[in-house]
Amino acid sequence: MSDAAFYRARAEEAKLEASQTSLEHVRAKCLRSAQAWIAMAERVEESERRRRAAKDKPRFTPEPSEGPRAAHKESVLTRQ
Repeated sequence: MSDAAFYRARAEEAKLEASQTSLEHVRAKCLRSAQAWIAMAERVEESERRRRAAKDKPRFTPEPSEGPRAAHKESVLTRQ
């Protein structure tokens, strides 16, 4: 079970508990808890999505003539 699935399961449990109680303050606490679990699941899912996108994105590798040293060499050569 992934973290997001675990968090969503806990949110469902909190919602169920809220629906079964007759005490208003307990219901409110359970609903706040469910919202927090859902927010955590969404953060994990967003993080996983960004990690996959970054993994699929090609990394920039400069050509040997493009790096910072090359720029420095060119400026040194043009001063002479």
